[in-house]
Amino acid sequence: RTPEATRMLSLVRGSSLLSSLLRSTPSSLYSPRRPLRRPMTMGSCAFGSTAGDGASYGFSSSFDSGNGELVSATEDVLTMRMKEEPFTKKDDRKHFQWFHFRITGAGGRPLKVVIDNADQASYPDGWHDYKAFCSSDRTTWHRVQTTSYVGGKLVIDLRPVPSDCVYLAYFVPYNYERHLDFVASTVAASRGGGGGGE
Repeated sequence: RTPEATRMLSLVRGSSLLSSLLRSTPSSLYSPRRPLRRPMTMGSCAFGSTAGDGASYGFSSSFDSGNGELVSATEDVLTMRMKEEPFTKKDDRKHFQWFHFRITGAGGRPLKVVIDNADQASYPDGWHDYKAFCSSDRTTWHRVQTTSYVGGKLVIDLRPVPSDCVYLAYFVPYNYERHLDFVASTVAASRGGGGGGE
């Protein structure tokens, strides 16, 4: 058992609500013999709409941890904005630095993605030398080396877009589904079923 799995196990054991939930859940749901991955649903590439009248590809951030609002789209340039996170009492302001969105139907073509409110982010100096993350399957992520911060805008230059379904994010997302997989594998490990954590 890894140190992280041991820590998670102690948290799980300390949570009476979670413990009672796990006791009432059939063990087949978290059996190490059964894959913990679920089929892609809300975050799949089957969803989304056309980015706009000037573009034939799609744009969406309507999925777990998605953040992005379409401003405009042409065949060569997609412009979007990050949405503010909820208000925080500590400093009496809303924050934003996170983006996570999907582009569909643009595989093989050059596309410049412009985040036009990057200079208004919570930490705009963090964009210097920053490289966005990209994935075609939400499992394997790589940095987009052609990311630049120019004139207060973050520009992610995809030449070409690597597949017909691509996700771009500020950092590799740790979504709720992955969290549930981790909890299930930790519980399975605590019951002697192996399976360790992530």
